[in-house]
Amino acid sequence: MHIRPVIWLLFLSLFLLCFVPAAAQTDITLETLSVDLLPEYDDPDMLVIEKFRLPPDSTLPVDMTFRLPAVARVNAIAYEQNGGLFYVPSARLSIEDGLQIATFRVEYPLEYRIEYYMPLERSGSTRKFTYQWTGDYALKRLAVNLTLPPDATKIFTTPALAGKAYTLSGEFPALSAGQTFTLAIQYQRASNAVQTYKQPVEPAQPLNSNPVWTEQMLAFWPWILGVVGITLIVGGGLYYWFAGRGKKAEPRKRYAVDKATIHCHQCGQRAQPGDRFCRTCGTRLRQKE
Repeated sequence: MHIRPVIWLLFLSLFLLCFVPAAAQTDITLETLSVDLLPEYDDPDMLVIEKFRLPPDSTLPVDMTFRLPAVARVNAIAYEQNGGLFYVPSARLSIEDGLQIATFRVEYPLEYRIEYYMPLERSGSTRKFTYQWTGDYALKRLAVNLTLPPDATKIFTTPALAGKAYTLSGEFPALSAGQTFTLAIQYQRASNAVQTYKQPVEPAQPLNSNPVWTEQMLAFWPWILGVVGITLIVGGGLYYWFAGRGKKAEPRKRYAVDKATIHCHQCGQRAQPGDRFCRTCGTRLRQKE
């Protein structure tokens, strides 16, 4: 039974499965994180839009996880292409340790975003809100854009944002993984009317420009190797299990028996032609008629 080639194939498949780069990475650094804060725009609460890009040399696809406040109302997890927004089909939400966990796969070198609503603290005409980046990933660049209703007055932010009227912005130093960023906002407004702001998000569609061949292979190579490895393991196991079962046992060779041969009925020793007594025990042989 020749099973040595099968064993080598099994070892090879296991090696490939163990050493193929995993999609998930723990040392991801965001090239940019741009946070848009829009209070009382199309909703009485604060609309938070976190937009990010990965470095150009990032290996894709990559699985990412963001921690959001448990009270956040997630509106969309999407990517932007050619001026349109497309839902990320792999996006999932769960609750862990009092936080809302958003997980999804980044497959293209594009800008991705997470949109969610957070409650505004109201006391008469005063509105307060605190935004916090939880430090899920290191950042090379952090930018914050605050767009208030046009009738907002007595605007204060900590740290301070610069700008004119009701549109403020600021850029902040790079952050390491685990390092948080907090922005406190306060303003006054007599009206409760909401403004109109919403960029439609469409269902995920194929990109207009096909990725180059290498990007396609990087995206599907782990899955291809996984399928090949599982196929080899299952096929090798079945071959090993059934290898000896399909062969029919060779029948034992039968030799013709000389009926004229005489054996001693006392000790079983074979007699020579013409013997009358056993040469071993001396017993008189019984002659066949």
